[in-house]
Amino acid sequence: MADPDDRTGARDEESKAVEPSSAAEETAPPAPALSAREMALLRARRRVAERRPRFRREESWRYAKLDPGWRRPRGGTSKMRLSVKGWPARVKAGYRGPKAVRGLSPLGFREVRVHGENELQKLDPRRDAVRIAHTVGARRRASILERARSLQLRVVNPGVAETEAAPGPEEKREA
Repeated sequence: MADPDDRTGARDEESKAVEPSSAAEETAPPAPALSAREMALLRARRRVAERRPRFRREESWRYAKLDPGWRRPRGGTSKMRLSVKGWPARVKAGYRGPKAVRGLSPLGFREVRVHGENELQKLDPRRDAVRIAHTVGARRRASILERARSLQLRVVNPGVAETEAAPGPEEKREA
């Protein structure tokens, strides 16, 4: 047993136990394989998105029955359709991001929807990220997660199976 006054020895033992193993570093998904140009375009897309206004449906702030989600103004005398000064901005092509990085995740991965383990074989871990389809059940989701981890693929929506499992109904009754 260590002497309580000897704190340096205890620290050395604790630091050895806390050191990350090299195996954990190897299983981490690789960074996206993007060129310098694509990285610059991702940053440009982020800047454009920051300046982009929140497009709202005309008069949705005035009438509770209208959902604020975007709808194109069609009225003949619509102030918004006529782009009158002081009215909210309309959706236009100039607000889009660069074409080369359109559809990529913020980290630069191409998200691919997967329904089964066999679909993981075709994916490139440096280019693709896995999004498990919502119709996949818990058992198949767990097998997909395990296989994706072995192939070093990044999973966008791991769900409960990846983190600590939620307690079942019988466990809730006992507690």
